[in-house]
Amino acid sequence: MKWIKMHPLPVTILVVLTAVFLAGCRTSTPLQVALYDPVQLVDRNHDVNGVRLNLPYGRNRNLRGLDVGVFNRVDNQVVGIQASLLSCVAEDLTGMQVSAGVVTVNYAERVRGAQISFGVNPAFWTSGANIGNEVSGFQIATFGNFVSTNANSRLTGGQIALLGVNQSWGDSKGFQCVFFGGNMAKRMTGIQFGPMVINAARDHFAGLQIGAMNQAGEWHWPRCGCRKDAIGGIDGIQIGMFNYAAEVKGVQVGLINHCLRLSGVQIGAINISSDHKWPCIPLINARF
Repeated sequence: MKWIKMHPLPVTILVVLTAVFLAGCRTSTPLQVALYDPVQLVDRNHDVNGVRLNLPYGRNRNLRGLDVGVFNRVDNQVVGIQASLLSCVAEDLTGMQVSAGVVTVNYAERVRGAQISFGVNPAFWTSGANIGNEVSGFQIATFGNFVSTNANSRLTGGQIALLGVNQSWGDSKGFQCVFFGGNMAKRMTGIQFGPMVINAARDHFAGLQIGAMNQAGEWHWPRCGCRKDAIGGIDGIQIGMFNYAAEVKGVQVGLINHCLRLSGVQIGAINISSDHKWPCIPLINARF
């Protein structure tokens, strides 16, 4: 038999590619099945590029693909979908976290996509909750959505909750909607909506607030002669039973409207503008 003579360059390339592939196989797996870390097919230092099944708990460095189980944990990055009966945890999420059960929590430091949590135990304060630090996308939950108090936290997108609280203490652009509870933000551009809730922007709000009670800016009790140097306010519209803003550049419509500085219109039974010569005026108060 004659040996086939091969050029050394293609042989070298083939050897190198084979070595790279085998090295990758040592640090990643297309399939992971876990009972409890470290009782799993491969240890936590492996990446999963494919499917992971957690019965009940699994942990790995990174995951690309589908993550299904009771408690899903990824130390670094998830690109894909996490679905659980209890909790999904990741440092960086691009895709979706979905959890549904008695007590459910989704957590990711950075979210690009969606977090959806349906918990049925209101006694546990984070049941049915989504928690993130930088969120670009949507959070939908039974009892609460939270963007942390970190100075660099931000929300770009939306928060929807059936009950409880939508909270974003960074820069927020988008909307917050809750049917019974509260919407809270530090600085927000967009919409806060809740027919039976308080809407609050601690610093400044630009857009539309609709709720039983609306607040924009530092809070001071509505009385004549109170501080007029409170920061924040609203550029836009407040509609509710009671509306408060440190400064109004726009319109307040409600039963009681109160502001410290007015550049716009108040429409309501009682209108209070602390910087006005006559600070309490019924029906309509306008100043530009």
